Amino acid sequence: MESFDVLSLYTNVSKNDALQALSELLDAHANSMELYVRIMSLVKECLGCNIFEWCGRYFTQLRGLAMGQRLAPVLSICFMYKIEQPVLERYIPMYYRDC
Repeated sequence: MESFDVLSLYTNVSKNDALQALSELLDAHANSMELYVRIMSLVKECLGCNIFEWCGRYFTQLRGLAMGQRLAPVLSICFMYKIEQPVLERYIPMYYRDC
């Protein structure tokens, strides 16, 4: 039995791990190399802009994905897919609902 209980997912996913997971998914599904290069370039640029305001001061988030960043959910899903997929392929499901 496997459990994927994740606490504070966005801030615990490193930028490099998220980019690696996205890169692997794009390798498998991108139709053209030009599209792959453009997407990776834009995502890297967006991840470099992790700036937030707190108490009137601006800070840069150095580790993890920023909570308010619009790419964070997509990159987190890519990261979790990379972790879950090998486990799900290894085990036979125990329950089927045939309707």
